Amino acid sequence: MKTKTLFTAAVCMILTATSSCAQPVVQLKAMIVDAAGNRINGGRVAGKVVRGNPVYVESINAGRIWYRTTPIAAQIKSINVQGLTSFYGARPKDYIEAVELYEERKYQVALQAFRRVKAKYAKFTEVDNSFPALAGLYELDCLRKLKQYNKLAQAEKVYADGQFLTKESDKYQVEIYQLWTSLDAKQYQFIEKEYKLKWQKPKLPGNLRAQVEYLYGKSQEALKKPGEALIAYCKAMNADFAGSEVLTLEAIASSLNLIENDKEAQEVRALWDNGARDLIKPKVNTMPYMRLLEACALVKVHDKLAYSGFDGEGKAVMLPEKYNKYLKYTKVAGEKFLD
Repeated sequence: MKTKTLFTAAVCMILTATSSCAQPVVQLKAMIVDAAGNRINGGRVAGKVVRGNPVYVESINAGRIWYRTTPIAAQIKSINVQGLTSFYGARPKDYIEAVELYEERKYQVALQAFRRVKAKYAKFTEVDNSFPALAGLYELDCLRKLKQYNKLAQAEKVYADGQFLTKESDKYQVEIYQLWTSLDAKQYQFIEKEYKLKWQKPKLPGNLRAQVEYLYGKSQEALKKPGEALIAYCKAMNADFAGSEVLTLEAIASSLNLIENDKEAQEVRALWDNGARDLIKPKVNTMPYMRLLEACALVKVHDKLAYSGFDGEGKAVMLPEKYNKYLKYTKVAGEKFLD
């Protein structure tokens, strides 16, 4: 049976032991369950309850887990990874701290923290969803958040085959990073092609769908297809609304920019501003008219989200003041104007 790896949410201590050569050894406190459901070092798994003593893993390589039964046990033992039911490793403190930095949007500091985690726990990589692999995934996302796309393009190659990442969403995310680097390289037709061939239909988690639609929208905007771009931005906003504040805000800003430069919408706006009631009546419920109402709604949404929206450096994202002019184009105001 293939090993199922689940790293628990509990905070663990990384213990430094002293070997016979007086070399410090990083140990990972863990639980190993064999094929029969027995916990290595005593105990059994009964339902969701696990009892017994942990082991102290010192390395995972060549298909085997090397461990001690206590931090200072004289004998180091090993067990074949493929013969296990599961492997549970408690999350290292420094890994938890790196994740907290990421969640606080301190991406530059978090980036360095995840790189240290990768280096420190490199010998624990050869199990599914290992901490070094997950730290590497966070590293990629920090680079995306910081818009360091050249470095992202180089780093993502390490994860191109999705090795040691078993969650489908993680594998998808690794592939989506290629679209981000393609956007930076202005490969708009490539993004359009990949979207239609690969990303348009699959069911994706909200945060991934938001990224894909936003990227597709940017490609359509660059390819002079504003209608498709606006639809894609709308999908991006709805897919993970306020979950990825920055992405939602950027989709709003991109949508407003398209509306601002829409000539037909400009004409309707000019008629409204000049009080040309008779000339604007035939345009009610047309797309240009509706886009003015949409722009008003987008500005209001952005204003609400901007208090929790941040850029890659943790600074609040604000709209250019020029978009405040759209706040007057509400449905109620339009009805009063045309009455």
